[in-house]
Amino acid sequence: MGLMIDGKPAEDKKSTIINGTVQSDGIVKKGVDTTKRIKILKTNIGPMFLEFLRYQFQQSEFWSFKYPLNSHFSKRHPKLTIIDGTTQSPPVERLAGLSMALFTLLYEQGLSTLVYPDILWCGASIKDRHRQDNIHTDHEDDIPKDWKVLKVLGCLNSDWKEEWGGGFTWNDNKYYAAPGSFYVFDPLIPHAASDIFCDEKRIAIDFTLRALPEKNS
Repeated sequence: MGLMIDGKPAEDKKSTIINGTVQSDGIVKKGVDTTKRIKILKTNIGPMFLEFLRYQFQQSEFWSFKYPLNSHFSKRHPKLTIIDGTTQSPPVERLAGLSMALFTLLYEQGLSTLVYPDILWCGASIKDRHRQDNIHTDHEDDIPKDWKVLKVLGCLNSDWKEEWGGGFTWNDNKYYAAPGSFYVFDPLIPHAASDIFCDEKRIAIDFTLRALPEKNS
């Protein structure tokens, strides 16, 4: 278990692709600086916990169409805001407690090397074959300019199959994280959820977290 890059343990990954050329530090780069990276955190979080979270989220009455912010309503999609630094209603506070339990597991299984143990934002999203994602960035205007943040994103459908689609596109590269694994990425780099090819609805959770300083900084 632990951080993976392109399906290999992060500590074992020795190559980077820059405009089609293999380099040597384990970060996927395409016209971005070396701090821009995506990793996949593999965990031993079981399907029962993922399904419990999914059920609780899909039963919530607090979904909205606010996101992406500042976009036309036709471009927005269902989003459930769980943690955003404001006081929430008791049902959402309960979902926040469950989400924090998940974050604790993720932090113990690899995130502690990348982020501070403080959740800036947490939410859930729904995607199906009828919703096409727009390429976008997050947190350009609502995070202090001197902060570096990372997003952590994972699917809660424990039986989700790769051939069903719903993977992840980041910086023009496509990725897939199986249930129980989580994408860790810079949200200021353009990204989107990939198309879905089945009739299932995929529910995902994502956290926004303040990144630890780079070791060489």
